[in-house]
Amino acid sequence: MNIDIPEHISLAFLFKGEVKEEKNNARKIIKKMLEEKGVEVHETELQRSPLYEFNDYQLSLSHSRGSVVGALALKSDYTYLGVDLETLERKNDLLKLERKILTREEKKIFDSLEGISLSDYILLVFSIKESLYKAYSREKDLILRFDETSLKELDLKKKTFTYELKKKTKEVFILNQGVFAMEDGLLLTLVFSS
Repeated sequence: MNIDIPEHISLAFLFKGEVKEEKNNARKIIKKMLEEKGVEVHETELQRSPLYEFNDYQLSLSHSRGSVVGALALKSDYTYLGVDLETLERKNDLLKLERKILTREEKKIFDSLEGISLSDYILLVFSIKESLYKAYSREKDLILRFDETSLKELDLKKKTFTYELKKKTKEVFILNQGVFAMEDGLLLTLVFSS
């Protein structure tokens, strides 16, 4: 998948595997990524769930219809890291949830865009919010709802976005960034914060 990821973040993919093997494949991806960084990993250490961090690394995983993606970065480089993978088939199911997914600000952003259908846009915003949930879910007192995050900017050519958390965390009102790719029937979003 062609995605312009920031320096110091690693992504690994497994496309079109068996759906029943997604969890196993996710663990294999994590193990491979960590070992490439010189970190020794024992199988039993990968059995705990959810797996957000390992030694000095942030981890994020997603899977959809047999495909799996893993993201990895040093904690010292990125405080928050989240990845989401969705099939484009899912976009029609999400159309009926538009009011729950999109904020007023996000509807205004869509109205100003050219080159993206409403169903693709809703799926993209949904995936961004799923990535955000994964990135920030390790905060004990932070459970994000769709209306507590808002897309601020979306550049369809550069495949980048910025978003804002409306809920207070350790810092107040976090504004951060992400990247996305939409190809081969899949949508990938990656959010990161240092």
